[in-house]
Amino acid sequence: MKCQICGTEYEGNYCPKGCNSPNFQQAAQQSNAPLQSTPPVKKKAGCLQFGLIILGVFFAIGILGIVLNALGFIKSEEASSEMPAGTTVSSDVTPGQSNLPPAESQTASTYGLGEAAEYKGIKVTMDKLIQSEGEGLSTPADGNVFVVVEFTIENNTDKDISISSILSFDAYYDDFSVTQSISAEVDNGGKSLNGTVGPGKKINGILGYEVPSDWKTLEIAFQPSVWNNKKLTFSCENN
Repeated sequence: MKCQICGTEYEGNYCPKGCNSPNFQQAAQQSNAPLQSTPPVKKKAGCLQFGLIILGVFFAIGILGIVLNALGFIKSEEASSEMPAGTTVSSDVTPGQSNLPPAESQTASTYGLGEAAEYKGIKVTMDKLIQSEGEGLSTPADGNVFVVVEFTIENNTDKDISISSILSFDAYYDDFSVTQSISAEVDNGGKSLNGTVGPGKKINGILGYEVPSDWKTLEIAFQPSVWNNKKLTFSCENN
């Protein structure tokens, strides 16, 4: 018999060179089989996105911390600037004790006629009080009277300040809130307390109210700035 692969003549079932043996044929088939490529491993884009999100969170936390520290610094500066003169702060604190002065010394004073109150370069004086029953068309209701208070405000700062008789002042008679009376102001010349005051300049004007004739105490609070709650309180009695 002749081998169909290599041409060798032989007797038996298989070529002596092993060309047509089962093992040879299996090896030949494996060598001719196409190679299978391993699919590439895809990178997970989600990991990169997650990392960027984490960095963004830490960045936002850092910015928030800076803002909070800045706000805390501003508040501490305002608190220190509003402490009464002569107040000292000690770094030695005994447990259970406070360095703050007594509550009485922190309460704003009340000023009377002719007395000047000053806050951060703004000086306010309640010059005089006029009480009348009006005349002509400008008269109060029965049982009431007009009370007109004259103020002078000095701007000793280096910036313009705005004064509004409505926004800058609050008034109370015998602890009851009272609004301004245009009739009372017209009856006394109508010199309203409104305007812009330049550095080193003054403004003078009146605030008029209609109150019961038996009123006892009139309190007027002036707020120098709309950016904080600091108020200068003036009080006068009905003698």
